[in-house]
Amino acid sequence: MIKINKYFTKKDSQSIYKGLSQKRQDGKPLLENLKEQKNKHSFRPDLYGSDKIKRKLRSFFHDKCAFCESYAKSAENEGQLQTIWQVEHYRPKAGVTEDKDHKGYYWLAYECTNLLTACYRCNALSKGNHFPIKGGTERAKADSFIENDKIDFNKCTIHNITEQAILLNPVIDNPNDFLLFCKDGSIKSKEENERGKQTIDILGLDKPDLVRERKTIIDAIRNGIQKEALKLHYETKKKKSAIISKSAFRVIIKHYYYKEILLKIRETTTPYIALRVAILRNFEEFILKNEDKTTDKDFVLPYQSELLNAYREVIKKSSIQ
Repeated sequence: MIKINKYFTKKDSQSIYKGLSQKRQDGKPLLENLKEQKNKHSFRPDLYGSDKIKRKLRSFFHDKCAFCESYAKSAENEGQLQTIWQVEHYRPKAGVTEDKDHKGYYWLAYECTNLLTACYRCNALSKGNHFPIKGGTERAKADSFIENDKIDFNKCTIHNITEQAILLNPVIDNPNDFLLFCKDGSIKSKEENERGKQTIDILGLDKPDLVRERKTIIDAIRNGIQKEALKLHYETKKKKSAIISKSAFRVIIKHYYYKEILLKIRETTTPYIALRVAILRNFEEFILKNEDKTTDKDFVLPYQSELLNAYREVIKKSSIQ
């Protein structure tokens, strides 16, 4: 999960609501029906998941899940946007698992700033209607958003809701403050904070398949450096030269540090950018050190100290750290 800085604006919300005001359902204006029927309202995925909204979400999240960052490319088909990811309501529209008496955040069903992209694994198989709030605090209810018997949509935007949500939202939270990646591909909360822990549990961010996918990225970088170091070793041995120049080690580090990590981070469609940033900022621990013999028994890095020194020389000239 990475911080999203570009998102729906107030102008976007006003434009979408203007279109909704012209829709009808069961003989009444759609929004009036929504207010009266609450979570019994027949929610319209063709409206909250319209092509206009999908294209916006696509540009914000670059066809990736807002939660796990898995990549699911969209495609155009006869003018219609076909997506593998789902339009997800951050605050569930029809019910709350943690509060059976709550009717769900139905008044936010068509609020664009309540929408994210989500893969099937994170949404349908994990999050569902889960939405815990901080213990001892009050959950947002519809009556706070009703003005003159109408939903006051100016109050509905995500930045105007003061409810203390537990689940991280990459639009308003910086996930890096809460989540920590490990070199085995796993993820945990920083300092055991409740928001990070519950977000991992609710979304299944530590599911085995996700851990494997992240570990594959880490292993590819480690194994690549290992292969280059071995190649350097055998070439030097073949030439019967006992000295390897420091620049040779710097070349290896620069290739993987810049081309295999930094440049891919700058490609917005790259999956698992948060993990790659963690690798970039903790390159020694993730890539160059081999302290855990139980999990890394097959990983032997030749010239480890030389590569560490080369990395430290390279990083001095980098503005990333």
